[in-house]
Amino acid sequence: MLRRNEGFFLAEMLLSLSAWILSAAFMLPMAMLVVGQSSQMKQEANAVQLMYENLQEISIGDESGDGNVVSKDGTQFKITYLRNSMGLAEEVCVQFEGYSKKPVRKCGFVDSGRIYSP
Repeated sequence: MLRRNEGFFLAEMLLSLSAWILSAAFMLPMAMLVVGQSSQMKQEANAVQLMYENLQEISIGDESGDGNVVSKDGTQFKITYLRNSMGLAEEVCVQFEGYSKKPVRKCGFVDSGRIYSP
């Protein structure tokens, strides 16, 4: 008693292949977006860390970080101090080029440490 076992038909294989291709076509752009957003968040976290480090340096009287360019994890961060009329640093801003090649700026006030993004 032999059974006839012909396996998959060509039409069934093409149908399953097209289902895989369709699912990959929908998932690939979403995966790329998630990777880009995680990279952007990492860059912003590094910028905020650099800003707080400079705020702490200013609070102890060291204002030598103005105009420095710091490279961290492949991103260049430019640190600038905005000064008041008496020449004292009033605000620290860290600028960098984000994942989508748009400039991003994170700033914080010296007296309170508040963060804002203009």
